[in-house]
Amino acid sequence: MALADPFRNATTRLSPMSTVRNSTMLRGFVVATFLLAPVLGCGSGGSNTGSAPTQKPLLNRLSTDMFSNPGSQHATEVEPSIAASGASMVAVFQVGRSFEGGAAALGFATSADGGASWGNGLINGITVLARGTYLAVSDPSIAYDQAHSTWLLSSLAISASSDTVVVSRTTDGLNWAGPIVISNSPDSDKDWIACDNTQTSPYYGHCYVEWDDPSQNGLIWMSTSSDGGVTWGPAQNTADSAGGVGGVPAVQPNGTVIVPIQDATGTHVVAYTSLNGGESWTAPVTIASISDHQVAGGLRDDALVLRPAKPCGADHGGAAVAAGKRFERSRAGARRDG
Repeated sequence: MALADPFRNATTRLSPMSTVRNSTMLRGFVVATFLLAPVLGCGSGGSNTGSAPTQKPLLNRLSTDMFSNPGSQHATEVEPSIAASGASMVAVFQVGRSFEGGAAALGFATSADGGASWGNGLINGITVLARGTYLAVSDPSIAYDQAHSTWLLSSLAISASSDTVVVSRTTDGLNWAGPIVISNSPDSDKDWIACDNTQTSPYYGHCYVEWDDPSQNGLIWMSTSSDGGVTWGPAQNTADSAGGVGGVPAVQPNGTVIVPIQDATGTHVVAYTSLNGGESWTAPVTIASISDHQVAGGLRDDALVLRPAKPCGADHGGAAVAAGKRFERSRAGARRDG
């Protein structure tokens, strides 16, 4: 994707750190980044005795776009991704969405006390407005690598001629190392990262990044790290060099990695796997057909796979669930995935 420099003559007034208090849980980043506190959490109960509890605000602001560069639509913070480990949570998101795609920078919001207080700032080293060299950045995805006590952020660094997948690292959720380039494909899009955090898994501490190359009909790529994201193995394709868009790696307790993804035609959700810690990847199998239509107003609304999530009270049996917009399960997928 070729871009003119949308940030020429830009200025910023973003403070390096601010703190927000009295937040409890996560949800939603629109225009500015907010946190939504639900009324009840997993396993919580209510009481009819005593005085009524003090009403807390449903939303607390975590971050605000303070850029003023002419190439971005301001006050915007979009495409959030969040990961948690114990009481620690790190959210990442675009800051200053560019009219031509991507954003002026990536921001983060970090809590070490279960959401009671938060610090925020910019991910430095990627874009020109955040002490880097790329014109813009997009598609942030974050995971926690328990084996190496490291948060890993994958993102799409945008230059004038191509997009590159990079990974940024932090051990405290506040101080970020410079980006590590992991893709060498002609172009890149829709990266996502996941880590194996099951201590009994033979691949505990392996982290996986997926992306596709839109210049090659969505050719799927995977790269694996086993040292906390310091180094990454050569990028690999599936066994049949399949294409797709929006893959979301999910790691099972036994170390198997399943990646549901929309196929290159946009008519099916397929999934491919690795049984050997990312050394190789199978050809995809169809798990669902897509029934979809464009929303009113011509808005961008792709039927992409959603990030897997374990519901409240779920066991550790390793069942894999792919969710999205109007997916219809196929019999072939039912036979292969159980």
